[in-house]
This record gives sequence, structure tokens and C-alpha cells, in this order.
Amino acid sequence: MAAVATLAILGTAFDYLASLLGARSAGASRWGLLGAAVGLLAGLPLGLVGLVIGPAAGAMLFEYAKDTIYADRPRPASAC
Repeated sequence: MAAVATLAILGTAFDYLASLLGARSAGASRWGLLGAAVGLLAGLPLGLVGLVIGPAAGAMLFEYAKDTIYADRPRPASAC
């Protein structure tokens, strides 16, 4: 029984890691990935709805926060 539980946990962890790597290769930022991970953890107590909406909401909130935080910084001049 413990072996089956261990395999289930490992399978879930590898599935989540694969989706993170896929999102990264599709162009997601580090902030978006972090937000999705935080949203997933925050959505766990809400069941299936939390598992679907939590990562999306977390990624959007963290991306918005990144844009808000770095919006006031001056951009470096281009080397053209």
C-alpha cells in the first residue's frame, strides 16, 4: 500500500514538473510559474475548482504584480 501511495505522489509531482517545463518553453516568465505554483497550493483546499482556477489566477496575479513593480524602472538604452 505504501508503494502505491509513493508512486502516486511521484507521478503527480513529475506531472506538475512537466507542465511547468512546458509552460516555460512556451514563453512563461518565472513570475508566472511562481504564481501558478502558489495558486495551486492556495487552491488545494477548494478541491477540483481550486486546482483548475488557482494556478491560472496565481499566474495572472503574479504577472500583473511583476508589471506593476517594474513599470517605474527606467529601461536601458538600446545599443543601436
